[in-house]
Amino acid sequence: MNTGVHVLISIDSVEATCFWGRVTLWFSGDVGISPSAFGRVAGRIDEHNGVTLEIPRRSPGQVTVTVMAELVGDVLTVHDCYSGVDSGPFAIGTTFERVAVQ
Repeated sequence: MNTGVHVLISIDSVEATCFWGRVTLWFSGDVGISPSAFGRVAGRIDEHNGVTLEIPRRSPGQVTVTVMAELVGDVLTVHDCYSGVDSGPFAIGTTFERVAVQ
């Protein structure tokens, strides 16, 4: 059964308007990709709650996934997503919810 793309990113450091973290889960349809296939995630938030998130791939020939989004409360809504010159894995309007891990 194809359930779409499921991604978890853990943010481990923040400085001013920049943040860094790592992919802890990447599952698409019925196929998972090891978190080790991704480099350090980097992002920034602007003064209008616009977010740019870069998810680098470590494999040769794989390009960084760039997400342009808006943060409202604990919900990030994708406005654009690309991987090089191609569309990225997250459709416009896709939402992510911040989850606090205890």
